[in-house]
Amino acid sequence: NTANTTAWLVNDNPVTSGGLSISSFLSTAAVQSTAIKASAGQVYAIEFFNINSTPVYVRLYNQTSAPAGGDNANILWRGIVPGNTAGAGFVKTWDKGLAFSTGIGMRCTAAIADTDTTVLAANTVIGNVEYK
Repeated sequence: NTANTTAWLVNDNPVTSGGLSISSFLSTAAVQSTAIKASAGQVYAIEFFNINSTPVYVRLYNQTSAPAGGDNANILWRGIVPGNTAGAGFVKTWDKGLAFSTGIGMRCTAAIADTDTTVLAANTVIGNVEYK
């Protein structure tokens, strides 16, 4: 193609490397907290599903370690996973990525307050964070 005269051709072909990394969890009888990436990165998608009757609360943190209840200043994103024994949840995507300048941490609890330490019920919540 000649620059500035015709459209550039783009061909998206699947490859076996270079894609997104995934952090996945199944709830235990605990607050789910993990350091997804210990350096700067971007989150491209987050998927959470719940088969408990009460909602759960997900937070993404800009930090390198597993988040605790006192890390409120580092929260970049919050979400609610609806409660429904038949299953409920959400899928959120960011085409250009949600930027984390320090690291990517995730914390999921059974109550809404950022400082909450209410544990999740075991085997009721699944979550995936897709990042680079």
